[in-house]
Amino acid sequence: LIDHLKHETSILLGQSGVGKSSLINALLPDHDIETGRLSEATGLGRHTTSAATCYNLPQGGKLIDSPGVRSFRLTDLSREELEQGFAEFRPYIGQCRFHNCTHGHEPDCAIRAAVERGEIARLRLENFLRLSKA
Repeated sequence: LIDHLKHETSILLGQSGVGKSSLINALLPDHDIETGRLSEATGLGRHTTSAATCYNLPQGGKLIDSPGVRSFRLTDLSREELEQGFAEFRPYIGQCRFHNCTHGHEPDCAIRAAVERGEIARLRLENFLRLSKA
């Protein structure tokens, strides 16, 4: 992971309690960032990070730890916008037989064909399909 972060500015975003600060502690053990446990009552994370903090990575680059969010949903995205978020889909977008292809069951789907050829990981298509139903 550290090789991918090198010379970049990256931010960790996500719900409270998913491990953003723990990940930074693993990457930068000298910083000893406060982390918390999940609430026994709700099973949700508690806010331990109250403000975004920027850390310099020893290999170059910066990593920003952000406060957790209670809700993180993609419901405001259209299917087309969601497709664009999957970079490996981009060369195949618009090449399906049907312009409104959901990439789930339609014949002559360019995305599914790319998965079958090993050009797109099957897990990525499964994640897209799961998110597009949300």
